Amino acid sequence: MGKYRSAIITNAGQELIANALAGGGTVQFISMKTSSYAYPEDTNIAGLSELQGIVQTTTPTSVHVFHDTVLQVSGRFDNSQISQAYLVQNLGIYAKLGNGEEVLFSVVQADTPDQMPAQSPVSPTALIFNIQS
Repeated sequence: MGKYRSAIITNAGQELIANALAGGGTVQFISMKTSSYAYPEDTNIAGLSELQGIVQTTTPTSVHVFHDTVLQVSGRFDNSQISQAYLVQNLGIYAKLGNGEEVLFSVVQADTPDQMPAQSPVSPTALIFNIQS
């Protein structure tokens, strides 16, 4: 089982929140993406505008707010379309404001990544992530 760091809200995600608070609309969480790219330790994660090495994309299965301050976005990734196993090094949450453009809202990096195995009729696999920002 993988071990992941706390989510980092990107600069674009912070801007989205600020615009929503200023009356610009409602933040909509559009997609979640996995990345097999291992960023160097000195990478400015908050400054990213896109994940490198995207392997899979899914639509969030749920979005909840807990205790008025914690946002949780959940998503499910399965291996039905995976032809080669990969390590889930990063998870990205993408969001938009109203009719605006989709941006990388937050990033979670792996300390110990999960492996998504290649598709197999003998052992279908799915990973469910609950990301809290």
